Amino acid sequence: MEWILGAVAVLAGPIGWLIRSAYEREERNRQAVSEARLDAYMGVIDPYIRILTGVRNPRETQKALKVVQQVEHRRHVFRIVLMAPDGVVQAYNELMRATYTDSPRAMLLFTRLLLEIRKDLGNRGTALEEADMLISQLKDVDRDTFKLMLTTGVSKRAN
Repeated sequence: MEWILGAVAVLAGPIGWLIRSAYEREERNRQAVSEARLDAYMGVIDPYIRILTGVRNPRETQKALKVVQQVEHRRHVFRIVLMAPDGVVQAYNELMRATYTDSPRAMLLFTRLLLEIRKDLGNRGTALEEADMLISQLKDVDRDTFKLMLTTGVSKRAN
C-alpha cells in the first residue's frame, strides 16, 4: 500500500507539470491569435476611420477608398476571413457590399462590424448597440438621432 502512495506521489509532480505547461502553451497561442486578430481588425477598419475623420472632405474619403484597394489592406481582409468568427466575416462582407453604393447603410454596417469585433475580442455579453459604437466620434448628433439615422437612414432634422 505504501508503494502505491509513493508511486502516486512520484508521478503526480511530472503529470501536473505536463498539464500546466500544455495549458500555458495553449494560453500563449490564444494570446498570439488574439493579437493577430486585433492587428487585422485595425488594418481593415483604418480606411473607415479615415473616412470619419475627413467626413466633410471628399478628397480624404477618396484616399480612404483607395486604401481599401491596396494589397496590404487585402492581406488584413484575408486574415479576418481566416481567423475571425462568422459574425465578423459576415459583417465585413455586408459592409463591403454597401461601401461604394449606399453610404447611410454603410455607416450602419460599419457600426455592426465594430460591435462584432468587440464581441470577438472578449465582450460577448456587451449591452452596447450599434449606435453606441460611433456616437463618441460624432460631434453634432445625439445618440437617439444617430440611432434613428442608422435604423431608418433618415435624420430627425430632415423631417
